[in-house]
Amino acid sequence: MNRITAPCPICGEVPEVQFVGELSQDEYVIFCCGIGMSADGRGRTIREWNKYVAKYPSECEEKYMEKKIPFVVEHLREMLLAKNKNYGNSAFCSPVLLPHLKPEEALLVRMSDKVARLASLASGEKDRVGESLSDTLYDLAGYCVLAIIALEKEKDERD
Repeated sequence: MNRITAPCPICGEVPEVQFVGELSQDEYVIFCCGIGMSADGRGRTIREWNKYVAKYPSECEEKYMEKKIPFVVEHLREMLLAKNKNYGNSAFCSPVLLPHLKPEEALLVRMSDKVARLASLASGEKDRVGESLSDTLYDLAGYCVLAIIALEKEKDERD
């Protein structure tokens, strides 16, 4: 096997193999995100990398999570702010067609719809409206954030 099949478990990129040996040595290195593999011979280095990354320690998955969480949270933040602007802050108002529902209850209904959509997508149903599994999860997370804010607002108004 003369090609890297295992991407870096932290950034997901496939690193390059680099020659680092002296004239008398045939040493190569693969290095990415603090993970390094060095061995004599290009093929051996690649085999060692692929084998090591396949059994990569779980504490390194923690580094991956530490790197990805801020990006996901920032995307959620930007999405929530944009949708809140588009919908005119409607998440905190009683629904027009069901004015007896409190905003927190209306948010739970919306969350319930997203969970049903999530179940459909997870069961293999084809997307017909341009909403991916990831989009649905972001929407659900957004509704969770809005529900927390609505509950805190209600508590503040009681106090």
